[in-house]
Amino acid sequence: RWRLENKMRQGGFTTTFSAIEAVHEMLYAESPEIIVLSKSQDEAVNFLDKFYLAYNSVKDKEPNYSPLIVTNTKNAENARGGKIRVLTSSKQSGRSFSGTSIYFDEMAHTQYAKSIYQASYPTISRTGGRITAFSTPDAKSCQFYEMCDNYADMGYSYHQFEWWFVPFYNPYYKEFIEAYLNGNKQEQRIWIEKARTGTWYKQTINAIGELAFLREYECSFDAGENSVFNTRQLANVFVNNYLEQQFEEYGEVWRIEADPTHDFVTYTDYGRKRDPLVSVTFDYTEYPAKLVEYKRIRPSVFDFAQVKESILSSINFYNSDAFHDGT
Repeated sequence: RWRLENKMRQGGFTTTFSAIEAVHEMLYAESPEIIVLSKSQDEAVNFLDKFYLAYNSVKDKEPNYSPLIVTNTKNAENARGGKIRVLTSSKQSGRSFSGTSIYFDEMAHTQYAKSIYQASYPTISRTGGRITAFSTPDAKSCQFYEMCDNYADMGYSYHQFEWWFVPFYNPYYKEFIEAYLNGNKQEQRIWIEKARTGTWYKQTINAIGELAFLREYECSFDAGENSVFNTRQLANVFVNNYLEQQFEEYGEVWRIEADPTHDFVTYTDYGRKRDPLVSVTFDYTEYPAKLVEYKRIRPSVFDFAQVKESILSSINFYNSDAFHDGT
């Protein structure tokens, strides 16, 4: 009943809604009141143009067809009382209607989306209606991200559609969708990786850059314009923690056994004020260097005499070179 559609750019979702779902509701629901909140007037007009084309296409084929008695750039109404209103974003939009279905088109990019959502929520809850929000991602500070990140707690179903769900972009669409419908995740990954070798993928990612591509076509909220690294790049620099925590030592200490004949170096950042002290020791005998000890001492328990003893114990134990940063 309440749905979130995190979608890629130019995937045909607005057309699908206006041509299928809105038409179906106007034909079969009892006096529906459909509200579409659009980010701009041009988008609103475009939506209704598609709706009129699809609705009138079943005029001579559908027994439930009811002629439209109101048709303009903001409203549509049929003879049975079904209504569609397309509103553009304003602070008061959510307080100016009561509907049975509310659709947020490109919610992440709509001004006042949070205010509109908060104002419309009580109305739709009272009528027992439906809320659907579909959008390409934007910043994590927007209402759409908050809903996607907490969809279960907020009572929504969550759906995500990347570029590989669109035949125009995916040269292996048939193979991918067969694996998807069969629930075979391993085969899905194989066909997606093959699709990344296609001409459209290579041209598009080179034209707009990896971060923009992840945001526009792979539904990633982590790929904001101010991001330095994307999620995939960050994931590649982390490994599972292989150190063992030492509970009897001063501060938070993690360590593994190391060959004392190897070469080691210890780096210490003493921190200041609210920053913790952090000390790390690496075995650099072979490339790449391997972390063998990690120490972290919070300001609340910081005692310089104990800190000095702890750091010197590491340097002496590993016979390591030592560097520190402190201001």
